[in-house]
Amino acid sequence: MKKRMFWIGIFIIGFVLLQGKTSESVGISPPRIERVFSPNFEENITVNIINTRDEEVNMFVGVDGDISDFIGVSEQEFKLDGRQSKPVILSVKLPAKLKPGIHTVSIIARELPVEKKSGITAFPSIKGELRLAVPYPGKFVELQVEVQNKNRDEPIEVKVLASNRGTDEVGVLRIEARVVDEKGKFKEQVQTTRRKIGAEKNEEISILLSAEKYDVGIYHLFVKGVYDGIQTEEMERVFQVGHLFVNIVNVTSLFKKDKIQKVSIEVESGWNNRIDGLYAEMVVFKEGKEMKEAVKSPSVSIDPWERKIISFFWDTSGIEEGVYEGQVILYYDSKTTVKKFPLIIEEEKKGVNGTIMMVILICVLLFFDMVWLRGVKKKDGWEKGGKNRTEYKL
Repeated sequence: MKKRMFWIGIFIIGFVLLQGKTSESVGISPPRIERVFSPNFEENITVNIINTRDEEVNMFVGVDGDISDFIGVSEQEFKLDGRQSKPVILSVKLPAKLKPGIHTVSIIARELPVEKKSGITAFPSIKGELRLAVPYPGKFVELQVEVQNKNRDEPIEVKVLASNRGTDEVGVLRIEARVVDEKGKFKEQVQTTRRKIGAEKNEEISILLSAEKYDVGIYHLFVKGVYDGIQTEEMERVFQVGHLFVNIVNVTSLFKKDKIQKVSIEVESGWNNRIDGLYAEMVVFKEGKEMKEAVKSPSVSIDPWERKIISFFWDTSGIEEGVYEGQVILYYDSKTTVKKFPLIIEEEKKGVNGTIMMVILICVLLFFDMVWLRGVKKKDGWEKGGKNRTEYKL
């Protein structure tokens, strides 16, 4: 019994904790700071810590990362009035050498406990970022690749940001892009003209793919750079080519006789634009004869490539048990999608529902707990009274 009460208590505490405030109440400005390394680099960087709530909060500010030992914080704990901000100084003092590459330091602003009259409060935190680029000796190029989903026959642009992280100029850089479909079948390969990139400089490069080569589907893009006899890491990106089509993924097919029930239709957009005014209609047939008047859903909007549920209610009154031909029609932007499926109507089975079974089970468990507890008490009383008992021997 005591164990049971313990677990109930844990459940209640967990529930109360979930009611605590979890909304973001702390801000950092600017959220991201970027610097390039130089030997013995020193700088005082100001960040503003923002309290977005109306009440006073206790704040903690710290840093975390592989070079956080070289960064000091002017004030780590302080009070901050509601809707106010406070500047905090990050004192950066770097050594003469650091490992080449990008070093990221998290700037952590966390709300500390504040005494409350009631309730349990969660303590939100937020992270800003200080990114330090340490140049590589010689030449070192990194690529960032971006490609967006498109509709059929729309131009497909690949954007490449080439960054020379090295201390020497890159004399000749060429970007190569290759595309295959989902089955690995080759679609297209494109190469850019050669160009130079100065030491610690960036170059934005645009590549246009041949739109007429891409039908509706999913494609894999591979991009690499070749410079002065060196090859960059090959980057892979996935993009889709769509058309104006909304697919019916799934639909409710089992219903109870003489009930008003919810119909759920799962749909998925294959279009790269938002579609407004989408609605569904459901009709039920038996041997070609329409059994009831069609029911329609409310109109909804669906975002590019989104999968969502369209719901409405259907009354099965007047339709006998059996298997029928269900038909769902989607209407959108002067187009339709039709799905036929077996629709089953059955008698509702009489029996004890799940809630009643759960109540009965709990009652049985409590009964046995009480019986067990009573037996333990009797046993304890017998053992305690043993010293005063008189034993009779025959």
